[in-house]
Amino acid sequence: MPFYHSLEFQAPLCGVLVLIFCVYRRFTRSSIAQVAGPPRTSWLFGALHLLYRSESGVMERQWQEKYGDIVRIPGPLWHDYLLISDPRALYHVLQAGGYRFYKDKERSHFTHLVTGSGIVYVDGEVHKRQRKILLPGFGAPEAKSYVPVFGSCAAKMVSKWKDVITESDGQAVINVLPWLSRAALDALGQAVFDHNFGALDDSNNDLAKSYLNLLPDTFGAPSDLLLLSIVSWRYLPQRFVRYLVDSIPSKRTENARRNMAIANKVSEQLLAEREDKLSGGRNHKDIMSLMVQANSAEDPSRQLSHEEMVSQLRTLILAGHETTANTLGWTLLELARHPKVQKQLRHEIREAKGNRSGDEWTWKDYGAMPYLNAVIKESLRFDNVAPMPANRVNDEDEVLPLARPITLTTGDVVHELFIPKGTYIIPWATGHNWNRSIWGDDAHVFNPERWMKEKAAHEDVSLGMWANLMSFSAGIRGCMGWRFAVYELQAFLVEIVDAFEFLVAPEARNIRREQTFVMSPTIEGRVDEGSQLPLLVRHTS
Repeated sequence: MPFYHSLEFQAPLCGVLVLIFCVYRRFTRSSIAQVAGPPRTSWLFGALHLLYRSESGVMERQWQEKYGDIVRIPGPLWHDYLLISDPRALYHVLQAGGYRFYKDKERSHFTHLVTGSGIVYVDGEVHKRQRKILLPGFGAPEAKSYVPVFGSCAAKMVSKWKDVITESDGQAVINVLPWLSRAALDALGQAVFDHNFGALDDSNNDLAKSYLNLLPDTFGAPSDLLLLSIVSWRYLPQRFVRYLVDSIPSKRTENARRNMAIANKVSEQLLAEREDKLSGGRNHKDIMSLMVQANSAEDPSRQLSHEEMVSQLRTLILAGHETTANTLGWTLLELARHPKVQKQLRHEIREAKGNRSGDEWTWKDYGAMPYLNAVIKESLRFDNVAPMPANRVNDEDEVLPLARPITLTTGDVVHELFIPKGTYIIPWATGHNWNRSIWGDDAHVFNPERWMKEKAAHEDVSLGMWANLMSFSAGIRGCMGWRFAVYELQAFLVEIVDAFEFLVAPEARNIRREQTFVMSPTIEGRVDEGSQLPLLVRHTS
């Protein structure tokens, strides 16, 4: 393939074509230049590349501690970005602001590759319509009904791990992440789609394999040239940019295209199966049925096109298993690093198991286990797998309210910040989860005991979908499936921790928090091998 046909060539070329316009724009628009932040390390690339190249949370934390909860980051082509972790500012942008703060269109093109035109990708009125149709399927009764399925899939994975360990004289180093991913995929399929993907039974399952390293490959650290190009795309027709990303061969998008073909095929099959089941005319409130019924609705505001339904399924498959699998992985790593926490959790699980009246765990059983829920909340807080929701852009001039005043470079202290129309905002969710003013001086320490107190956080503003955490984002774009995720985490941890003891394997002593669509574990010095999490796993007595 000629070099000039590659995305790596054509994308930078677009950047060069708009460079003169960007220079002009830099000197003719309002700016946020008086907000403190890191200096430019490059006249062309600014300092934004430092954010996307470092481990998740490392550079952000340094800047937060030095400059505060509102940080100006100089970006490519003289564009400034605002990194925000101030709770009032986050509330204004993500919850109160609604659709006034739209998603960064340029970076969203990569999202379209892995989800299609589903609810994670679309914006504005289209998002409002899709959310209205899907939301009833994510209620508490629906989530509770899936608990037995979650427990069954967890028990099946535990059984397979027992076989591996027995063959290795009672302990083995297991790369737990692909196992967790396949188990979560099966749990999602059986619970939400009434379909067995068979990922746990077949390690070569095509669908499961198509998600292996999909996110690191597609959303991993961008090169300087790609970062420059993404900024330049905002000045080009977005249909043309979509064509560039969707059509031009690139190593970054190769895995995404393969996944798209497989996920589209599976989604079409799932839709056909559900349409057959609904042909009798009964109404159902599960997510799949709501989508199929919406396709035949007379009211246009209640309709989903066939393409949208396929995209929703692709979105649910990706978001519904990758986030859970990675959260479980980080939780097991923290338990391996904190043996006392692991021991206390196992004690509570076994005590609850002895007091249980029925054969199966129920959502009430999980809710009555305070330390289990403390561990889950702390893992979601400390190891947030969704550290930065999509960048936002305000469609009109705004005034950001602040929980704590900031000092501008002029020396002025302000309690609110004017931001001109078109400002690019990076909402740092983990910055809220790690904020010392909210969580105390040990905010950067994994400590489930904080949740055993009457009040875990010093709440200035109530944020997020659950427990004042930003781990499920917030507002109209908050994760609708957060209840599903919590019940699934509970079910898997109960089965896993009851059966096994986890220790840090030598290979896992240098785990990186890799920035992708979700925060994935990789091994320092072996990042090119993709996401992995090897842990030493033993039978428990």
